Amino acid sequence: MASENSVVDLTADPDRTHAIFAIDFSSSMCKRDVKAAKGKKMSRWQAVFACIDSFLAQQLQEQAQSATLSLCFVSVLIFNDESQVILKRMPLTGNGSKIRQILRNAEKKHKPRGGTGFAAGFKLASQLAQSTADDKVITIFLSDGRPGDLITKPPKHPSQPMQTTFKRNKKTFPAAGQYIENMQKRHSDFSLQVICLYNEGKPWLRYLANRYNGTFHHPDLALDDASGGSKPRSSKASAGSKPRPSKQGHATKSTGSESGEDEEVEVMHVKSQATLIRERNQRAKDAGDVVSLTQSTNSSSIRSTFSSISATVTAMRSGPKFRERSVVIQPVSAMITYQATRMLLSNGGDKFVLAPGETANGRKIAVSMHPFAQGGLRNVYSMTEKSLSRSRRKVAKESRHEVSYNERLRFHLETVKCQAMASEYADSFNEEVEHAMKRKESLKNALADFPGISVLNAEVYRLQAPSCPGGYRYLAVEMNLAGSYEKFNNNDGFVMKSNCLKCKVAQAFSHFTYEKSHGQEMVVDVQGSGYTYTDPQLHSVGKRFGRADRGTVGFDKFFATHKCNHICRELRLAARKGA
Repeated sequence: MASENSVVDLTADPDRTHAIFAIDFSSSMCKRDVKAAKGKKMSRWQAVFACIDSFLAQQLQEQAQSATLSLCFVSVLIFNDESQVILKRMPLTGNGSKIRQILRNAEKKHKPRGGTGFAAGFKLASQLAQSTADDKVITIFLSDGRPGDLITKPPKHPSQPMQTTFKRNKKTFPAAGQYIENMQKRHSDFSLQVICLYNEGKPWLRYLANRYNGTFHHPDLALDDASGGSKPRSSKASAGSKPRPSKQGHATKSTGSESGEDEEVEVMHVKSQATLIRERNQRAKDAGDVVSLTQSTNSSSIRSTFSSISATVTAMRSGPKFRERSVVIQPVSAMITYQATRMLLSNGGDKFVLAPGETANGRKIAVSMHPFAQGGLRNVYSMTEKSLSRSRRKVAKESRHEVSYNERLRFHLETVKCQAMASEYADSFNEEVEHAMKRKESLKNALADFPGISVLNAEVYRLQAPSCPGGYRYLAVEMNLAGSYEKFNNNDGFVMKSNCLKCKVAQAFSHFTYEKSHGQEMVVDVQGSGYTYTDPQLHSVGKRFGRADRGTVGFDKFFATHKCNHICRELRLAARKGA
């Protein structure tokens, strides 16, 4: 890894990612209404800079664990009625101390003031992005107010053109949209992430995200999630983060992709996501199928929003260029009903078929119009399945990116295979732990509260959706995973450094699967709530588990960071290099 003071050869790395933060600098950003630790409050301005620092920490962690990530440049600008650069296209190298100190100083030096003008922010962002057309560009635009340079209400639908100019001091200037269009035209890989901190600016910010194929985020005025997940971590959107890049399924986290993992992507439609949302909503209204708002308690803090965006950046740095769907991240949204069919893998494991006893389109489900969470690679939707006796809460996952129609089920196929195999290994692990506890009383006492591990089963539901190619939409479906979500390791060598029992069990489980398979396979990307895991990835000698299967390189990366704990030793697992 290059040091921060080393010369960066721009000609040696044609694949570069440029993250541009455009931060509202208006007086309302001084308000101290953001919930922080121990019941304290901090200003919106302070919270945003704290989250940018977490973003940088996460990116530094990702690139320290993977030599395959492309070079990342970071720019930060602030805007009110005017704009100024406080960090200009600085490469994120070394330990990041220099770039992080510059931003800490800027947060203390500048005091928000004045009004809000979106055009000023987007104009300067466009100028910063113009330095090279070869960059992959992600613009993170954050505001807490209504723009003074735009009319009070935006057009009702994203398909309608927006205001093109505004007047100030009897002079006419281009409006914000023209600068966004310029960035889209110049950069074949451009992502727009719009963060709304306060309801006053929501109509315009949401319109801009939908109009320009971006992602709209509306976090709570809270620094961290209520569950206490405060520190930067690979974020995976699940009740389902991958706000991380995860494994099979969409090339981001992200988050995902939360870790630089290569992923397949799928496409569910040809029309834009914004168009489909409107069409589905209208059809549902016409049919009387829009039911009550989801009672989801999932909410997003400001830091978790930045973590999700970090997963997207990681995916941009680690994979090929893909078109991202336009979505609005919304913890609560209307539910739209579908007729659906539950599908399982065939005996040969190479395609999906109707489950035994299943009637085509015989299930009635409801899926939220908007995803409640987003990982580096997937959008995660609330879902309920209705039966005669009750409704069951589930989560449904769909790729954040688009690929050819013929590839739409590849992600689901590989995901289901990985989870089924990981579930078998989990059963074997529990048996071996039980035998070890019988052999040694001290281990039995240490694991007195250990309930055993489990892996959620993933299924594929085929939804009747006339607007989608072939008339169907496919979603990967799991039971809703309650509790605090944690990522214990990934497929690129990251291992959570913690002495908690949950962490030790997860690392021992990955080690166990390698020994159990006689060095042929390993379960990684261990994440979930407590001892219930979801979205695992497998490495294998023959790379049989998709593009995120790193084969023997994946084995080596795990053992380079894994340290055997007492569970590994009591299970009599061989100490490997680096262990």
